[in-house]
This record gives sequence, C-alpha cells and structure tokens, in this order.
Amino acid sequence: GDKITCVMTSALACSNPTTATSNQITVSITAAVAPSVTIAANPAGAICAATNVTFTATPTNGGTTPAYQWKLNGNNVGSNSNTYQNAALVNGDKITCVMTSALACVNPTTATSNQITISVTATVVPSVTIAANPAGAICTGTNVTFTATPTNGGATPAYQWKLNGNNVGSNSTTYQNAALVNGDKITCVMTSALACTNSTTATSNQITISVTAVAPSVSIAASRAGAICAGTNIIFIATPTNGGTTPTYQWKLNGNNAGTNSAIYQNAALVNGDKITCVMTSALACVNPAISTSNQITMTVTALSKFFLDRDGDGYGRAGLGNSQACRDCDDNNGAINPGASEICNNGKDDNCDGRIDEGTCTITEPPRIVIRTYLAREGDNGEQKVDLKIRITKPSAQTISVRYSTESGTALPGNDYKSAQGVIQFPPGIEEAIVPLTIMGDVINERMEAFYLRFSDGVNVTIPGTRRSRVFLLDDDRQTIFQIHGINIPSLIRRDQPLVIKGLQDTQNSFCITNMRGVVVAQGRQYANTWVPGNLAAGMYFYQLVYRDQKGGLQKKTGKIFVTD
Repeated sequence: GDKITCVMTSALACSNPTTATSNQITVSITAAVAPSVTIAANPAGAICAATNVTFTATPTNGGTTPAYQWKLNGNNVGSNSNTYQNAALVNGDKITCVMTSALACVNPTTATSNQITISVTATVVPSVTIAANPAGAICTGTNVTFTATPTNGGATPAYQWKLNGNNVGSNSTTYQNAALVNGDKITCVMTSALACTNSTTATSNQITISVTAVAPSVSIAASRAGAICAGTNIIFIATPTNGGTTPTYQWKLNGNNAGTNSAIYQNAALVNGDKITCVMTSALACVNPAISTSNQITMTVTALSKFFLDRDGDGYGRAGLGNSQACRDCDDNNGAINPGASEICNNGKDDNCDGRIDEGTCTITEPPRIVIRTYLAREGDNGEQKVDLKIRITKPSAQTISVRYSTESGTALPGNDYKSAQGVIQFPPGIEEAIVPLTIMGDVINERMEAFYLRFSDGVNVTIPGTRRSRVFLLDDDRQTIFQIHGINIPSLIRRDQPLVIKGLQDTQNSFCITNMRGVVVAQGRQYANTWVPGNLAAGMYFYQLVYRDQKGGLQKKTGKIFVTD
C-alpha cells in the first residue's frame, strides 16, 4: 500500500515551472508462504513381493514447476517427477519425497513429505485336501460326502470338484454323490483368495472309490455222514461266507422252520428221508442278495431191529443177549460214549462212535477260569505268619489244570511285609480248589493297611481272566479296629459268618448302606438292629455310610471301610 513519487527541479534557465512530480507507484508486498508435499502409494497397504508400486506426490505452494527428489531409505532415487515407481521393494523400505517450490516468496524453499514404510507379505503356497464320509469301501448306492480342507485359501476360496477329470458339483467345500461306481476318481481344484500366492490354484489329493458288492452263501454239514440209527442225535453246523459278524440263521426241516437262530441245529428224532436246509441272512451291508439258502442234507435213517446187551445203561449196546434195541455202542463200559453222544473237542476220544476222534463237528466247551478276588491276611506283631490262600476255579475239569503264581509288590514290600514266593499249583480232575502258601512278616509298628498281589500265568487247561492277579490285604493288628464316633462304635473288621454290630444306635433314627469296591450296594436298611451278616459276600474291603440323628436331633453322616474275612 506504500505510494512512491519523485519531485524533480529542472536546472534549465527557461523552464516553467521549474519542478515536476513523477507518476506514483503503489507497493504490493506478497506474504511469505510455507511449501509442503504429501505422497501416497498405489496399491496401498501390504503388498506381495515384486508388486509394482506407484508413489504420487501432491504439492502445496509448489508453484507452477516445483522440483522433486524421491528417496528410498534416505537415498536419492527416481527422477524429477511427481511420481515414482518400484517393483523391487522389500519389507521395511521407507519412501519419502523432497519438493523444491518454484514460488519466489516461500520459506523454506524445500519441503519433505510424509514417510511410507513398505509392508511386503511373504508368498505362500495354497493347498487343499479332501476326505470322504463314509471312508473306505462303500456299498452300491451309498451317498458319499466329500469335504475339502484348504490351506492358504483366504477368506473366500473357490472350489471346482472333478469326477474322473470332469467338472461336477458347485462352488462349495462339500460335494455329494450317491451314484458312484468302482474306480471313480474324485479331486478338487481350489482357487485361493489370497493375493500373495505362488500359484492361485491347487489340486487336492485323489480319492479312488471302492464299491463292494458281495454274494453271501452258507453250507451245512452233519456230525455223522451216511446212514444213521434211529434216535441218533445229529448236529448240523452252518458255515457262512460273507455273513458278517452276526448273521442270522433259520433252519428248516422238510421246508418247515426248526431250531433257533444259531449256527448249530441238533435233532435226535430224524426219520428216513428228512431234508435239512438252513437259510442265512447276512449281516454285511454290501450283500446282494442278503439271504442265502444252504445245500440240502437228506437223511438216511436205519430202523432199530436188533437187540443188544447194554452194560453201561446208556441205551446203546454191544452184540449179545439183552433188551436194548439200539445201535451198536463202541464203548459199553462208559455211559458218556455212544452213537447218540456229541463229540467233545480235545479229549482224545471217539465220543459219538463214528470211528473218528475229535472231528470238526465236536462240541467246544469253555475251560474253567481262575477266580480273581481279594484276600485278607493278618500281619501279626512279630515273627512270620504262615497263610494258606485258597485259589479256586469256576468249575471242575476232566483234565488236570495247572497255573503258575508269583507275588508282586504293592504298598506292601517283599522282605518287609511278606516273603516273595512263586511256584505252580495243580487242580486234579474234579477238584476246584488249590492252596498257595505265603509267609507274612509281623511287626509292632502302627501303620496303614497295605497290600501286595498274587499274579497268575502260564495256565494249562484254564483261563486267567482280567488283570490276571489277586490282591492280598495285610490287616495291621497294631491298629484299633473299632471306630468310635459320638458314642457309636463301628467295627472295621468282621468275619463273613458274624453280624455287623454297631453299638450306640439304639433308640436313634438311622439308615445305613454298604457297597463293594465297584460301588454296588450289597446291604442297606433303616433303623439298623445289628442283624446284617456278610454270608456269601467275597472277602475283601467294603464301604459303609451311616446317617443318624444325634442326641440334639442333628443329622450326622459318617463313612468308612469295613473288611470282611473268611
């Protein structure tokens, strides 16, 4: 706004006027400005390796022809341009731009942009696996669901299912088909939705379909071939093929249903010309048809006409005078051996008098089992106590049974609480009990109840079930065997033939319950009157629960252990 003029006085003599005033100049002052510049990246954000990124500078107060100097990690790059491109950026690179303004009135003349730090995402490999449900071999017509599980597929991968190389299904993680045939091949091609993949698509594993279709069959055989005597007990056995684990059987006699749902059918009343068949229904899923009919056995039965001497009274005799009208007995001194008997496996005898020993149609009998149980033994105060443990089997046998035994430590230790022992016990034919002698070592130390084990092995003609060992509890004689609770005395040790006497329960409202170590209730009642006797309960440890009202009417509940001894 300042105004500038000049007044001149002439030096000439003949000037009029002698002074002159110049034109006026009004001053215009432009205010100083600050330049600035911002940069932006395209694409913005995280990028994949080798992505070409374009950076653009936007100036403020740069004038008409500002100058640009791009910088990568502080070093000059690019050209004098408002854009800069780079396709070789790595993670952590830093981009800036220095602009020099073309305006005259700027302060300062240069401006540095914001900094862009590069984030490069590592390249990943996409993959996909598929699984079938149900897996493995299937039956014809089974609807199978295939499920794809992607890796590095991104948020929205795309799926193309293929059957034998041809596109099927839809863009879904699952594909179903109920018309598959043997040898069909299923795959899936996944297109990843991630940006930084070395390949956008991945092909899954291949599942080759196995379709099973089997035909069931069944054959039957008789325990005696050829002609039989009237009254002979014949055992028919069905042998299935493709029957599954639990096929069902319908035996037929002359076309009519007979017998039970069993692979074995017996009949001692067959007549000449009877026809035996068996219809089996397979338990397999993939059978066609599900039902199969066996071969037919036509019986030839010889009428009884001769009289025989029957010494052993089994209804069958040998040549000689007598009053038994029956087939010939091959051992008339043993009533268990005759033409009507069943063949017993592994006894070395011709039980059914067919001239063969232990043939394939013999009756398999389950061997006896060692009884696994808990034993109780008193410890004693000093010295050694001899204890005979009675080992039992579930039933007598016609053969000699033997089994090896050995002691094993538990909370009780050999040398401190008992002496290690091992040996073999035998059960002669018809005998169900044998003795294992043990030595228990006594002391006067008050200690908690301890136990060790008796392990059985190498059984001959006997089965050893379960854990294969019995437990032996050592009852500490040094301990008080009566628990006294508010005037109520509960014994911790009773014999199986004596009642459980709880003192102090008279005239009190109460209920009690006793369970075994498996939690099974073996006794319970209300207003207990000291009448319960263990009786046939196995010796061992049991648990009691006693609920009663005290003298003040309060409800009390007590629990503990009771040991029952032989």
